[in-house]
Amino acid sequence: MNQAKYVATGLRLVKGLGDHFQRVFLETLFNGFSDKKRLQWLEWTCHTLYPETRWMKLDRWMEGMFRGDMNRSPGKVASMSVNYFRMKSRMYPFLVKMAQRIKNRVLMRQRRHPEENVEQEDEWQG
Repeated sequence: MNQAKYVATGLRLVKGLGDHFQRVFLETLFNGFSDKKRLQWLEWTCHTLYPETRWMKLDRWMEGMFRGDMNRSPGKVASMSVNYFRMKSRMYPFLVKMAQRIKNRVLMRQRRHPEENVEQEDEWQG
């Protein structure tokens, strides 16, 4: 029996338990791991349950890159994000599209609210 079948069997068994025993199972499972591993499991669980939050950090980072320098191309920012976030290179085309949307959003925000853009420039100049 391979590991995938073990996981599927374990899942069926845990799903068959009542709420109380599912909680006991999880408490027992997590008590067997170190604090670092428990934190890692929590992060995996959050990213699995809320996949949009996974991309929020990348979105904010790209937006900051474009606010700092609008002359950066979406391809350059996508390439930087692959390296910074240690993503697989096959994600590059998706990241370019994402960077294009973010750059357009920042550009439109600057056009709609030029007074905010001037204040930000003053802050950056020191």
